[in-house]
Amino acid sequence: MKEYLYVKLLLYAYPKLEVLEDAERSSAEIAAALSFHARCDAYTSAVKVADRVLMARRLGLLCDTLEEIISACTEEERFLLEYKYFRRKAELAAEPAEKRLLGYSKRTYFRLQQNLLSKVAAMLRRRGYTRERVAEEFGEYPPFRRVYRALREGRERAVIKKRREGALEFTQNSSAGAGRFFPLKTNAITASTASAAAQMATICTGVSEGEAGSSVSEGEGSGVAETCSR
Repeated sequence: MKEYLYVKLLLYAYPKLEVLEDAERSSAEIAAALSFHARCDAYTSAVKVADRVLMARRLGLLCDTLEEIISACTEEERFLLEYKYFRRKAELAAEPAEKRLLGYSKRTYFRLQQNLLSKVAAMLRRRGYTRERVAEEFGEYPPFRRVYRALREGRERAVIKKRREGALEFTQNSSAGAGRFFPLKTNAITASTASAAAQMATICTGVSEGEAGSSVSEGEGSGVAETCSR
């Protein structure tokens, strides 16, 4: 049902929220440190940093809210959420999904998932996460925007990781188009942040040694979060 698209968006995003939050915070710190080297004026640079800090806070609050909701679900409901939306290998491997699903007919499975989606939607609304709020806070956030577009266009399979030959697969679906919807690992963020930090150190060292007038490639900072969302 279309009114629940934003709920699906948040559920698909849940496993990556901490990664995205860390990326936004790291990017904000590096962008602030490199603000003297930005092409834009000081006010615009400060607004960009503030926007990243605000987005990190929003992601953190959303993560806390979803954790609270998930913990309030039954064991069966948590498994259904894990199986359809989260697809975290360790959790699913603990009790094979095929074994857990033996007691469900296809019709029962889809009915349970729909009922659970309605329940999560109600729990989100009680905590203030309406469709309007999600649109206002995350409507322009690239990772969320790409997932929502796929859901709206009926391309949910582009978001869900595939299962093949009866086994659970955890590879990125190539039909996702322009690349990954969400970062897969924190390693990518750590590497990107380290690279940006090294660049910052080089620039700052040059300036402190009186090399401010020397040729330095221009840029606005790291863009860690955007890199991770591609």
